[in-house]
Amino acid sequence: MFARIDLDPGRLDIIVNNSGVKHRRLLADLQDKDIAEIVGINMLGPLYIASEAAKRLSDNGRIIISAQRRQVPARRAGLYSAAKKAVESFTESWAKELGARGINGQLRDPGATSPGYDRRLARISRFLRLGLAVQADRPGRRNRRAGAFLASPEASWVTGGTILANGAATT
Repeated sequence: MFARIDLDPGRLDIIVNNSGVKHRRLLADLQDKDIAEIVGINMLGPLYIASEAAKRLSDNGRIIISAQRRQVPARRAGLYSAAKKAVESFTESWAKELGARGINGQLRDPGATSPGYDRRLARISRFLRLGLAVQADRPGRRNRRAGAFLASPEASWVTGGTILANGAATT
């Protein structure tokens, strides 16, 4: 991807990482291939993308990472949660490291959105009835406004944290 970017004589202002994968495996059932995929996509992917982007981003650029974080790790999701926590920690550090150039590093937590999470609606509804989640009794609709805001000049002082666009799933 960056080799192609390097072919363009223009400048790089914004990079958005919107990748992720989950496995619902018990700790005892994790295999090397599961670990490599979960850590590779959820933690190392954002790390390498941000590292390469930092070499090329113009001053006042943006690194935006979409990550459905797990403040309270779910059963069978410990490795996913650990990878996302690592990215959260990276982002906080990168914001300080790149701040002198005006480059912002920010997470955007979209929560359970549709399309893509409709099949989980019954399970989400069950959690709601048990009082384990605060989201509305439906998945949210994809909303690009939070990402657009983070990419805008108005967000020049918003860095190093997480924008929760997740229907109060983590509050």
